[in-house]
Amino acid sequence: MKKISLWLFGAIGIYFLASLWLFNRVYSTTKLVVDEEFHLRQGLHYCHGNFSVWDPKITTFPGLYILSTLILMPLHLCETYFLRMVSLLASILNIYWMYEIRKSILPAKEWKKSPSWGLALDALSVSLLPPMYFFAFLYYTDIASISATLAMFNYSLKNSHKLAATAGSVAVLMRQTNIVWVGFILGLNVLDKLVAKAPRKKSKKDQKFAYSIHDIFNAVRYYLKKLSSGNIKWFLVIIEQFLPYLVVLVAFLVFLYINGSIVIGDKSAHEATIHLAQIGYFSAFVAFFSSGFVLTQFKEIDQILLKRRYILLLLGIFFLLAVEFNSVVHPYLLADNRHYTFYLWNRILAKPLMKYFAIPVFMFGAGWVLELLEGQSAGFKLGYLVCTAVSVALQSMIEVRYFLIPYLILRLTHTKSFKLNGLAVEFAFNIAINAATFYIFFTKTFFWSNYTEPQRIMW
Repeated sequence: MKKISLWLFGAIGIYFLASLWLFNRVYSTTKLVVDEEFHLRQGLHYCHGNFSVWDPKITTFPGLYILSTLILMPLHLCETYFLRMVSLLASILNIYWMYEIRKSILPAKEWKKSPSWGLALDALSVSLLPPMYFFAFLYYTDIASISATLAMFNYSLKNSHKLAATAGSVAVLMRQTNIVWVGFILGLNVLDKLVAKAPRKKSKKDQKFAYSIHDIFNAVRYYLKKLSSGNIKWFLVIIEQFLPYLVVLVAFLVFLYINGSIVIGDKSAHEATIHLAQIGYFSAFVAFFSSGFVLTQFKEIDQILLKRRYILLLLGIFFLLAVEFNSVVHPYLLADNRHYTFYLWNRILAKPLMKYFAIPVFMFGAGWVLELLEGQSAGFKLGYLVCTAVSVALQSMIEVRYFLIPYLILRLTHTKSFKLNGLAVEFAFNIAINAATFYIFFTKTFFWSNYTEPQRIMW
């Protein structure tokens, strides 16, 4: 083992020991939380070999149940406790993926700034992101979905495209919307390859391969000339190199054609809807959970925002129009008081003027998103922004879980090492939020008429 990995193993050990105690506490408190009503029942059917049974209320592919079956059936551990343990184990694996992604992303000069234990702290801190960490203790699709998506991204960064596409197919089996991120990885790799092979002026300051919008236009002109002259060899090379991703995408398109929708099972509650206000909610999510870094760069905030003032002004107009004309209110948002979004909407955002007061927060969050994208190529920036918009703005329900993967990609691919004081604040902030949310989960209960078990508040 590499010596540098010892810190990573230490971080994983601390995470596992602390989380195992909390895992057992959650299990002893309640054996069923909200949508586990469907997931646990389906997972048990699969684990016991009943593959012909399917609950129509489930709208995702059976990836989680297949994974659980492969792990637990041979060990004869088909119980609620161990089904939930699959999520906890996947969350541990996520720390490794996060560490590896940060290693691949950081340029050599940034490596020198960050001690090996700093990278381990970086990965550990991200793994404690409260809305994600909470689901490490429940049998939901989220943690396994994130693990497969991060694996895809990690292998792609290492140019292991067959492994990346395989992980991408697993990610889609966990949750259909992950096809967006398979498309992102494919598009980014193709664009990187094409721009790299096209004539371009490279700045002496370039530490890693990066390119501008101008480079993209130059590449387009270059390859159009090749096409017009009948030269398609470059195209065949691209197809051959990135065929594994194309197979996943084509297979998914066939599924869409046959199924008629991205959703399986009960389509009524999860219809694709244009919901542009979600982009603002995601921006606010980024601002809130990046507050540790915002605080440590407080003196530079005015510069960060001022240099993007015209873009932020346009975004402010966009957010104003979005909240005024495209704020979708899903019935579940109004009816299900077991989620923080219920209280956020009913007590704050639903008030006549509050959605307008939120616009500056959306603008600030958008500015911080652009700041975190600094140092990336134009292809990465465009691809990320488009894919994030698609992944969140086609969801009618305000659900923080939809923000997790775009946030993680943004956070993990920042090309500068985070200052240790920023990491320390983020780490402490995440622990504080987790402590508060689990305290509420353990102590605040209420009853629904159609359930005998007490209900609890969660993300």
